[in-house]
Amino acid sequence: MSNLKKMVLTKVINKLLTILVKKMINEPLFLPKGSVRAILILGLTAYIIISLYNEKVVHEMVITIWAGMIGWYYGGKLNNNKNKENEQ
Repeated sequence: MSNLKKMVLTKVINKLLTILVKKMINEPLFLPKGSVRAILILGLTAYIIISLYNEKVVHEMVITIWAGMIGWYYGGKLNNNKNKENEQ
């Protein structure tokens, strides 16, 4: 490969990596903000519903964690909305 091709390829790869790193910082796992929290809440909600359906006891700690996660999710959304209003 010629030096010119190597130089161009290196610049393209560096540019792509820079874009990916910036995207990864802003959006973890390349998902919109809040998606990871939503997935965690849905999983825990499914666990609680299945446990109750099978007539298993759901520990108080699990319910407390679940309620805290819901508060964390909506609290994060509220904070994001306030930041957007302040920017305008």
